[in-house]
Amino acid sequence: MKTINYIFLALFIGLVSSCVEPVDLVTADTKEGALLNLSGSGSLSGAPEVDVPIENAKITFQRTVLDYKVTIASNAEIVDQLIVTKTLGDQVVEVGSFSPEEGVSLQISEMSGFLDGFSGITADDLRVGDRITFKTEMVLSDGRQVIDNEATLGVSVSCLADLTGTYLVTNSWCSPSFEAEITQNPDGSYYLTVADGGGLSKCTVNESLSNAGTIVEQCGEILPSADLDYGTDGSGNAIGDITGGTWDAVNGILTMEHTQAFTPNWPSEWESTYVRQ
Repeated sequence: MKTINYIFLALFIGLVSSCVEPVDLVTADTKEGALLNLSGSGSLSGAPEVDVPIENAKITFQRTVLDYKVTIASNAEIVDQLIVTKTLGDQVVEVGSFSPEEGVSLQISEMSGFLDGFSGITADDLRVGDRITFKTEMVLSDGRQVIDNEATLGVSVSCLADLTGTYLVTNSWCSPSFEAEITQNPDGSYYLTVADGGGLSKCTVNESLSNAGTIVEQCGEILPSADLDYGTDGSGNAIGDITGGTWDAVNGILTMEHTQAFTPNWPSEWESTYVRQ
C-alpha cells in the first residue's frame, strides 16, 4: 500500500458499515446503550529502505506490538457480546468475540498478528502512513449493534522514533527560554505540554495559556497539525497551528513552523526549537 496520509488523523476513526447498520453513540441516545473504556497502545514501526522515496520504501519492522484492552464502563447488564474488528484500507476482518464480563484483552507481538485475515497483503506491501484500526462493537440484549468510538485504536506504520523527554524551548518570535515535556500517546503521536514554542504563553500577555497539543512524527518529518488547545482544531482560534517541521534524532532537536490568524497584532508565523535535555 503506497498511500501516505499527511494529514494528522485523530485517535478515533469513524464507523465502518456492516450488514446490520450499527448505532453510533455520538448521535444515538446513550442512555439506552452502554459505554466502553479503552486502555493500551500499539506500534508498527521500523526503518525504511535507504535512498528510496518514503512513499515507495519498504519497511524493515523493528517494533510490532499491540496491547488493546476494552472494558464496559456502564450498563454492562444490557450487553450480550463484544466483537472486535480490524480495518486496513477497505478490508474489515473480525478478530474475535468476547464476553461482557471479561471484556476485551488482545495482545499482538508479531506482524502476522496484525495482518492475519487481510487478503493479499504482506509486510512488504505496507508503507509509512498506512493504518490498521481496531474497533469494538457491542451487541446488546435487544439485538442492536452499538459502536462507542472511544474504544477505537488506530496503529499507523511509522519510522522507529522516540521523542519523549524534557526539552529546552525557544522561538523566533520573542526568544524565550523555558522547559516543556513531550510524552507519547497510545496511537504513536506525541503530546507536547507547550506545542507552539511558547508563542502564546511567552510572547503575549496570556501567560497561563500554555497551548498544549499533539504532533505526528514521520521519519524525521513533523506533519502539519492544528490540534493545539488554541489552534484551529482546538478552540478554533488558529493560534500556533503547525505547518511542518523536522526531528533530528541524533541530536534530539525538534523544530517546527507555526502560524496564527487570530490577530494582526502578532506575527503571522514563527519557528520553534525544542532541544532534549
